[in-house]
Amino acid sequence: MPKSRLLEAPKSLAGAQYIQLNSSKSISNRLLIIQAIMGQLAPPKSLSRAKDSQSLVRLLQQEEEEILDAEDAGTCFRFLTAYLCLNNKKQVLTGSARMLERPIGPLVEALRSLGAQIDYLGQEGYPPLQIGASSWKDTEEMPSLRIDGGISSQYISALLLIAPALPQGLKLQLEGEIISMPYIQMTLGLMEQFGIDYLQAGKSFLIEPQSYQAPQEEFIVEGDWSAAAYYYALVALAEPGFSLKLGQLRANSLQGDSVIAELMQNLGVVSTFLPEGELELKKTAQPLPKELRYDCRHYPDLAQTLMAISAGLAIPCQLFGLQSLRIKETDRLAAMKNELEKLGARVEIGEDWMHIKSGVKRAQKKPLISSYKDHRMLMSLAPLSLLLGPLKMEQPEVVAKSYPDFWRDLGQLGFKIG
Repeated sequence: MPKSRLLEAPKSLAGAQYIQLNSSKSISNRLLIIQAIMGQLAPPKSLSRAKDSQSLVRLLQQEEEEILDAEDAGTCFRFLTAYLCLNNKKQVLTGSARMLERPIGPLVEALRSLGAQIDYLGQEGYPPLQIGASSWKDTEEMPSLRIDGGISSQYISALLLIAPALPQGLKLQLEGEIISMPYIQMTLGLMEQFGIDYLQAGKSFLIEPQSYQAPQEEFIVEGDWSAAAYYYALVALAEPGFSLKLGQLRANSLQGDSVIAELMQNLGVVSTFLPEGELELKKTAQPLPKELRYDCRHYPDLAQTLMAISAGLAIPCQLFGLQSLRIKETDRLAAMKNELEKLGARVEIGEDWMHIKSGVKRAQKKPLISSYKDHRMLMSLAPLSLLLGPLKMEQPEVVAKSYPDFWRDLGQLGFKIG
């Protein structure tokens, strides 16, 4: 595939005006770990087509091998770090060059305190890891673990997912400010659907040793709300009257990113759930707010899309709670600043905040949007081609990490990438 391809928006949005979304990557990855613990790895037909989910299937099918390579799949690496501790053998878990730069220390230390045998093969606190046979601590009381709620929610979800399989269960106490709480609740909600009972008291979770049980009816993975956000962006930037239907989304979703429907209301995007299981988005004519403010602590995967929307609509915007963006596939905070400024916006950033002071502007030359090998960079910025004209997209194949059909689905609305 060429290093860059040109994305051209249609003169007016048309086409099918219906998108069948990819299934949720977040739910799929949690489901796969649950199935693996059950010893019943049979991925459902509704499993996400995302590269990360397909990679996790591959790794779980190869779990008896001595070396497992998670490549650039962060969720896979973190969930497997905990899951492999349930195996009674020595294994190496590694990943891509970027993965070796992403911290894993808090999860490793938590698992070690429970009796897991994990050694660093490189820099302390970072992959690759050597995971050996665990000697779970035998105590009179249920093991209790305290962990910082401000770290990646994937560490916490990894611990929760294996908690029922631990000999004495687990009491998990989160301390300090909690970020990405909806992802933790997604994990617990999915565990509950697979027969797990738990007690929650504030920031404390108690899970007795018990077995996962498959639900009586086939579990269907719902559509990906993080992916839906890119279409909310398109509708927000479109002319009043434009409407679009998205399939496979639920009003009572397990996914915290479903908050995008609420966040877009004041930008004139009306969400209507239809009886056929579809979601209709419609752009209405209404005055736009003079400024925007988003606290992204609990929906970090929406942050880049919200940045692009506010810059596209030229509405000054302050975004907070962005600390976790620094340790994603790239430093997303710095990367978005670079790309929005390339498109003419004025942007300031701090350690965990961004201030968009002015919007993007059409340029004579076709800008090259850098991917940073980060799937969400290109997808969040692609809707701006509606306003700016053709954009060159670097490494367009990176979208496969979470949404492999993104460019094809945009094509149904009249976009061209070539």
